Amino acid sequence: MLPAQPTPLVDREQELAAGLAQLRGGDVRLLTLVGPGGSGKTRLALALGEELCAEVPAGVFFVDLSHAVDPHQVPLQVAATLRLRDAPGQSAHQTIARAIGSRRALLILDNLEQVVGAGAEVARLLADTPALQVIATSRQPLRLRWEHLLPVPPLPLPAQDAQSSAAALLECPSTRLFVERARAANPNLALTDAAAHQVAEICRRLDGLPLAIEIAAARARVLGPAALLAHVAGGLDLASTGPADLPDRQRSLRSTIQWSYRLLAPDEQRAFRRLAAFRGGCEVAGAAAVLGDRVDRGRALELLTSLAEKNLLVADAGAPEPRFTMLETLREYAYERLREEDDEADALARHAAFVAALADQARQGLLGGKQSVWLDRLDREQANVRAALRWALDRADAGVGLRIAAGLWRFWELRGRLREGRETLAALLAMPGAQAEIDQRVLALYAAAHLALLEAEYDVAGALYRDCITAARHAGDRASRAAALNGLGVVATCRGAFVEACEHLGQAVALNRASDDRLALATNLNNLGRVALYQGEHAQARRFQEDSLAIRRETGDLWGQGLTLGDLAEAVLELGDPASARRLQMESLAIWRSLGSTWGVAYVLEGLVGVELAEGRPRDAVRAAGAAAALREALGEPTAPVRKARLDAQLAAARGVLGSTAFERALAEGRALDVDQAVAQATSPPRPATAAPPEPSADDPLSPREREVARLVARGLTNRQVADELVISERTVDVHVARILAKLDFSARAQIAAWVARREPL
Repeated sequence: MLPAQPTPLVDREQELAAGLAQLRGGDVRLLTLVGPGGSGKTRLALALGEELCAEVPAGVFFVDLSHAVDPHQVPLQVAATLRLRDAPGQSAHQTIARAIGSRRALLILDNLEQVVGAGAEVARLLADTPALQVIATSRQPLRLRWEHLLPVPPLPLPAQDAQSSAAALLECPSTRLFVERARAANPNLALTDAAAHQVAEICRRLDGLPLAIEIAAARARVLGPAALLAHVAGGLDLASTGPADLPDRQRSLRSTIQWSYRLLAPDEQRAFRRLAAFRGGCEVAGAAAVLGDRVDRGRALELLTSLAEKNLLVADAGAPEPRFTMLETLREYAYERLREEDDEADALARHAAFVAALADQARQGLLGGKQSVWLDRLDREQANVRAALRWALDRADAGVGLRIAAGLWRFWELRGRLREGRETLAALLAMPGAQAEIDQRVLALYAAAHLALLEAEYDVAGALYRDCITAARHAGDRASRAAALNGLGVVATCRGAFVEACEHLGQAVALNRASDDRLALATNLNNLGRVALYQGEHAQARRFQEDSLAIRRETGDLWGQGLTLGDLAEAVLELGDPASARRLQMESLAIWRSLGSTWGVAYVLEGLVGVELAEGRPRDAVRAAGAAAALREALGEPTAPVRKARLDAQLAAARGVLGSTAFERALAEGRALDVDQAVAQATSPPRPATAAPPEPSADDPLSPREREVARLVARGLTNRQVADELVISERTVDVHVARILAKLDFSARAQIAAWVARREPL
């Protein structure tokens, strides 16, 4: 989705038509909009994207690079905009290429001139992704072989001898822009012929640069055209304003910004300077934190509103909280003033402290009932988070850096930015001062271990968990020690070392019960339930999962509920109730979708494989498995070995029913589904299974009664329910089921269901 624009595009019909013709022609992969600062390149790029939205199957995406500081952040920011998760062993370029595939996609890379050397990254994106087109905005060409240029000059100006009248102003693009913006600021603005002459002269003085015109027009709230012209004429001393080697037009823009800055009250000037510390904008609370101890939220909002009215900030009233951003051209000027006033160090320190406090809140917020709210908020603050982490690394401030990273690990997990999280944590933990920050170091070690676990690097994860336990014991941090023991239990479970897993998980349970940490206890119980499931203790697994789910519902932990519901469904399935298992998986799927977790969708699809088999739908089971495998490959988070072994056994049963050709076809159909299509298939009403299989073939080893029992097992009935249905004892059913398994050389009830399904029309 492209960002909404508060005002219509003025003029630019010619540039818009030229750009659309090139992008629709099929040969242009990279169109660079080139023009001076303030010429309206971003606005034109967005207009091009809006026109092409309906024609681009994979979508049009706006990537703001104004806050990027080095070239490698370009593909990372693109991946984040596309909501892609990191994949181990793959570069961000490869992840992007895999996600887009052969579908046409369009990226708008805005403010590329901010990133020196970014051209090479753009070229690699284009080379790796043949269906990709890029619109770039830059003050200078990227000088790539892919590149086609579209100049974005200033708006046309009225001729010196043109008629000066209100009607004439609306015929010239630059003066029409001034009039529209000035009347928005002052609806009572009167435009006499004399005023029209003054407006024309203002636009000439500002070289037709849209940004400069809008800044000047915003002052029409308090200044008439004559006063505005006097200020503009006095401010454009090109001999003394800005660097001498700047082109005249850019020096004119700087002069306009400087003129507007000088008209600000002292506290507005200070606010304008200090807001340059933010990357990607801020909300009122953030502004108040950076503006200083004497500025409360009410005063901060007044200052932000005033600067927005003067076109020095852009207000987004449609955000959950009012958010204010600064165009990069204005931010550059504000940052220069910040340095001149010797205020930079304090402003950046306050900015980093604000981000650290936000991370503290996020660490708890991402565990409760407002996970979606916190994920969205951290999405909005990512540029500020990265800037604060960069500041901490540059300043060797391990305390602030570790504090931020320790609060973000679940965000990195849920948004699939494992590589960014692991690299950041490794750099922070390696800092000289990290050892001294014992409390934050404990949390960061746990976060690093958890992210390594997600990428199936079990040796690395185990070593980090053990380091965390040692540090936590030294710090007296019982909660982190218990969390790391739980992590070691998960590592052991993934490897099939169930005795070791129970030992670690049991220690974690004891610690969490002693401290009455119910949220952590729910995690331990969930993991003990998995161990019980893998050991065939299905009733015990169900009890563990139900206890875990009750706590997680009580605490509002959506992420935990999604996980436990899926695990409980697998225990319920093994106990012979596929209908209930499906309902639990559907509830889990709804939660994962609300959290935007593709991993969670894949987890549910894997759980549905057994459900589909038990209900006599082997082809649907294989499709679900194929979709889950493709999603996991795209995410770069492989299935744990013990879970994969269970899934492989289910797929082997399905292959036996379908035959190799039909099996491979169904698997390919599933792998071809994207996440939305996979969810649609999973949530569609299941196809009814045929009530009874046809007569057995001559080589069928089962007796008529055994075939009858097998048919009821395939319907998902437990042995008790089969006994009731056939009016025989449960012990007799136990014997029949054991004989069926032995005769067919099977080891699980799901295989019986698949065998029955093979004898039914598919």
